[in-house]
Amino acid sequence: MDKILGACLRRGEYPLERPAELLVTGRISFEIVQKAALAGLSAVAGIGAPTDLAVATAERSGTGLYG
Repeated sequence: MDKILGACLRRGEYPLERPAELLVTGRISFEIVQKAALAGLSAVAGIGAPTDLAVATAERSGTGLYG
């Protein structure tokens, strides 16, 4: 996630202006949801279940969360 957002920042595309989603292969953590929300991502999806704190953060930020 850091590499993707860093590349967007270098191109001057941060925060993201177009709708974008993130798919992760592991458990969805609070940190991933927080970074996604700050970057303007509309949703985060993952193969693993989200942590309780990730769910709360997604609810507060209005970020879609699919685990």
